Amino acid sequence: MYQPPSDQNPNQPPPGYEPPPGYQPPPPGYGPPSGYPPPSQPYGAPPNYPPPPAQPYGAPPGYAPPGYAQPAYPGTPYVMPVGQQSNGLATASLVLGCLIFIFGFLTGIPAVITGHMALGRISQNPMLGGKGMAIAGLILGYLSILGSVCLVAGFIAAANSGGATTFSTSP
Repeated sequence: MYQPPSDQNPNQPPPGYEPPPGYQPPPPGYGPPSGYPPPSQPYGAPPNYPPPPAQPYGAPPGYAPPGYAQPAYPGTPYVMPVGQQSNGLATASLVLGCLIFIFGFLTGIPAVITGHMALGRISQNPMLGGKGMAIAGLILGYLSILGSVCLVAGFIAAANSGGATTFSTSP
């Protein structure tokens, strides 16, 4: 960065300066109006501000609300949010619930079990995600069990009806 000599006005070009071809020289009297004192600090130097106070208001150092990362060092005013971790049991419940269309009630019962386990863990730890997946797995599992019960009841009713049907061909 260019630093003008202390005896030269910083708003005037240095002695011997020629503008590039095609440009006009600065008009006479270019610079600060008369009566103003010269700048106290050279250009580019930072002002001498006092350091900021150490967290006079707000949360104590090292505090992070749920869902946010701990600060990198004490006194950090801002923290980055942390992504929610999905519960693996919720994912398993949804996958098992979707497999009922292939395997029937064989995957419906494990879908219900893993769905309830996932909801229990999610309610204990609010940082875990996947509540919707666990509920979807539970619904599919319960529908599979309900369908299996209806199917078995239908077979039992058919077996108790005698199973033989008589047809008469006489008028």
